[in-house]
Amino acid sequence: MPVLVDSVPTMGKPSKTFDARRLLDLFDDDLDDETIGAALGVGRSTINKWRNGRSCDLSIYRADSLAIRTGRHPCLVWPETWWD
Repeated sequence: MPVLVDSVPTMGKPSKTFDARRLLDLFDDDLDDETIGAALGVGRSTINKWRNGRSCDLSIYRADSLAIRTGRHPCLVWPETWWD
């Protein structure tokens, strides 16, 4: 029976995840969490969690969506692992 991962059916394979902190590296250090959150379409508290190493695992679908919001293909954000 298929398993739903982010509303997309899979055949129960383990989901690969991507570290959200890589997205933070794309922004200038002087930008605040609210500004970065607005650019990515997430809340300030989410950015704060990522900065502190909590809840950093993104599904492939979420990683793709967030990378596109920065104007980049996700393989440019996660070059070592995107195509694995």
